[in-house]
Order: sequence, then C-alpha cells, then structure tokens
Amino acid sequence: MDVGRAFQYIADDDKWLKKLLIGMVVSLIPILNFAAFGYAVQVTQNVAAGEERPLPDWDRIGRYLANGLRVMLTFFVYMLPIVLLMFCFFTIIIAAAAVSPNGEPPPALMVVFPLMMLCILPFSLLVGLMFPAVFIQVARRESLLACLQPREMWQMMTAKLDSYILIIALYFGLNMLAGFITLPFSFTFMFLPMVGGTGAGVPDWFLSVGVLLLWGAIAAVSVLARFLVFLVVAHLEGQYIRQIDEKSEGLAA
Repeated sequence: MDVGRAFQYIADDDKWLKKLLIGMVVSLIPILNFAAFGYAVQVTQNVAAGEERPLPDWDRIGRYLANGLRVMLTFFVYMLPIVLLMFCFFTIIIAAAAVSPNGEPPPALMVVFPLMMLCILPFSLLVGLMFPAVFIQVARRESLLACLQPREMWQMMTAKLDSYILIIALYFGLNMLAGFITLPFSFTFMFLPMVGGTGAGVPDWFLSVGVLLLWGAIAAVSVLARFLVFLVVAHLEGQYIRQIDEKSEGLAA
C-alpha cells in the first residue's frame, strides 16, 4: 500500500483548503455531520476507481449524507446488543435500589458489573476493528444490508490481512495523534478561568468571550484533525478495494 500517497493526495488538489474548511464546518453541525463520513466514502470510491485527484467537491451533499447514515446505522446495529445489555443491567440496579430498605442495590449486582464489562470488551474491540471495513463495504455496495453480512464482512477484512492491519494501525495511531494536537488548547482552556481570580482586573465579559473563542478553536482544530484522519484512511481503504479486486480477478483467471 502507498501510505505516502494517502498523506500527499490532499495537497495535490487545487481546492484542498476550501474542501477541508467545508468539511470542518459540516462536521460541526449535528446530523449534517454524517455527510463527512459519506465524503470519506466518496474518497474511497474515487481512489478505487483510479482517479488521479480523488478529493471530491461538496456538490453531492445528499449522497454523502445517505452514505454517512449507512455507516452510522451499521455501527448502531452492531453496538445494539451492548446498549440493550447495559440498559437492562442499569434498569435492574435502579429497580433493586428502589425496593431495597436502605435505597441501595445489592452488593452482588455491583460485583457482576465489572464481570459484565469484561465480557463486553472483546465484542467492543471487534466492532472497533470493523470501522474501516464498514467504510469499505459502503463504498463498494452503498447498501446498509451489505454491511450487516458478518461472513462477507469477515472475508473482505481478511482478503488482504496485512494491508487491513496496516489500515487499522494507522487509523488508531492517527486518531491518538489528533487527540494530542488539541492538548495545548485544552490546557489553556482549563487555566484561562483562573485569570479572573488573580486580581488582574480582567473584565468578566472579556473572560467569557475569551473562553468561548478558545472553546471554538479547540472544537475546530479537533474536528479538522479528525477529518484529516478520515481522509487519509479513506485513501488507504480505496487502495484496499483495488487490492482485493485484483486478487479476486487473479483467482478467477
């Protein structure tokens, strides 16, 4: 896989800055932010199709939103067993506390909770490992049902296992790096309110405006960094589709 190309292709586009800024704004708007996932899916499709400059325009927002919703609904379905299990467990705790003489749940239930979390952890990790696979499958099929075929998903993930592991490693590694990028802003945000208590005579309105502006900067930098991660990984996912398609053609021949 050409990892270097996955980082370089964004800057090769003449309108890369405009497209990134639009993506950042879209990512900040609830519901509409699903279109950012669909935009990444389109990058994957363009790379798989062999387009020289795969960074698309934002002129098909409806399609991006539809594919983004497919991605999010797929993860919702896969996470639903965990959500239902947690809901039932906390419902039992609340009900037990309500009928208990001292208003507290039985200690046995509190012992069961960490055991339940240990049981859930492997499934949660598996869902996390499927993250690139869901984007790949949506890019290939543009179908929610296609993403809910565990056997087909597993075959697709293991068709070029070394490449898929590389995508997983870069996805999680780049997301960690994106989190570190916002740390200086976060620390400043934590300590800025202390200025008002130093006796420096800083007006309250000035401090409030400063906090709001800093919060906005943190949100914008964080969203932009993670959007860039999606775009890098999307290029690798497009390369992965080409690899498994070439492998399938080779086996057919």
